[in-house]
Amino acid sequence: MIIEFILCSKNDGYCGDPMERLRISLKHNIEILSNFSDWSITVVDWNSDLKIEDIIGIRHEKVNFLYINSNQITDIQSKFSEVHALNYAARLSNADFVAR
Repeated sequence: MIIEFILCSKNDGYCGDPMERLRISLKHNIEILSNFSDWSITVVDWNSDLKIEDIIGIRHEKVNFLYINSNQITDIQSKFSEVHALNYAARLSNADFVAR
């Protein structure tokens, strides 16, 4: 059984340094999951000016980054929509189980 962990973020400086929090979390979880084989992590980037994938400094074969640009965002009255970003990742997943 393959499990895919999905999460979303935006590189916008919200509440301090979200990219550092994400970097720490990803490194910690990759370390924990390294004892297992059937997993992946997908990070959805919600229209960041500087893409998370380019600045976070994490490259791992089981970590994927999806970018939602402003052309993909339709009539959403928010600078960041977690539910839409998570649904985007879930729809693209081929895993047996998707975890938020």
